[in-house]
Amino acid sequence: MADESSNPDKDKQKVDRRNFFRAMLGHDYETKSDEGTSEKVVADESDNNLSQRVARALKDEEEKKEKELDRRGFFDDMIRTVLRPAAEAIEKRMDRVKTSFSSQFEPHEHQGEHDHWDEPERYLRPPGAQHEHIFLEQCQRSGRCVDACPVGAIQFFDGHDQNVAGTPYIVPTATPCVVCDGLECMNVCPSGALQIIPKEKINMGLAMVYEDICLRTSGENCTVCVDQCPLGEAAIRIKDDRVEVDVNGCIGCGVCEHYCPTYPKSIFVVPT
Repeated sequence: MADESSNPDKDKQKVDRRNFFRAMLGHDYETKSDEGTSEKVVADESDNNLSQRVARALKDEEEKKEKELDRRGFFDDMIRTVLRPAAEAIEKRMDRVKTSFSSQFEPHEHQGEHDHWDEPERYLRPPGAQHEHIFLEQCQRSGRCVDACPVGAIQFFDGHDQNVAGTPYIVPTATPCVVCDGLECMNVCPSGALQIIPKEKINMGLAMVYEDICLRTSGENCTVCVDQCPLGEAAIRIKDDRVEVDVNGCIGCGVCEHYCPTYPKSIFVVPT
C-alpha cells in the first residue's frame, strides 16, 4: 500500500484547496498553467469577491450600531431637554387645575351642618328647588319628578345620609337638565319642594369657566358651550374671544358642562 503522505496528487489537492480558499477570502494565491509553471494571482477587489462582501457587511454592521447609538442618544436628549420639562410643566398645570376645580365644590360655612354636602361631592337639585334646608323638609321622596323628566336627568340619591336618601338630584356631566318646555318636574311635585317658576327664574347653580383648560385659550375656535345652552346668549356668550357667563342669565342647568369637550371640564356648574 502506497504512503499517502508522499502522494504527489494528494499534495496537489491540498495546494489547490488552500489556493481556492485564499482566493475566496481575498488573499493572493498561486495557480499553475497547463505547462506546469506557477503564477501568482493578486486577489480580486471586485464586488464578487467574498472578502469584500464580508468586509462590507462587517462595516455596515458597525455603522448600523453607530446609528443605533446615535438614535438612542437623540431620543435620550429629546426626553431630557424637551419631553421631560414639558411633562413636568403639564403636570404642574394639571395640579393647579385640580386644586382650583376641587376648591369650587368645598362646603361653605353655612353648609357645614349638613353632612350631605360631602356625599356626593357635587350635585344639582332639579329646577324650581327651594333652598336646601326647606327642600329637605318638604320633599316627600315620591319620585314623581324622576318619572316626569323626559331625558332621565333626575335620579334618586342613594346615600348613607338619611337626610338626603331618596331625594332627587342631577349630575350635569352625566345628563343635564335640558329645561324642557313643560318643566314637568315642577308641575308633578306634590309638596312644593319644587316650585313652579318661569324658566328664566330657575336657579340651580352658576356656570364657572376655567380658562386655563378652555380650548379657546389654546387657539381653538370652540363654541360648544354657547351653542348648546338652552337660553343662548342670555346666559352665555363669546366676548373678546373668551367664554363669558352672565350671572343674571345663567340658570345652572349644566348643559354647557355636559357638552364641554375638555377633561377635566373647563366649564362646570357650582350649585347655589
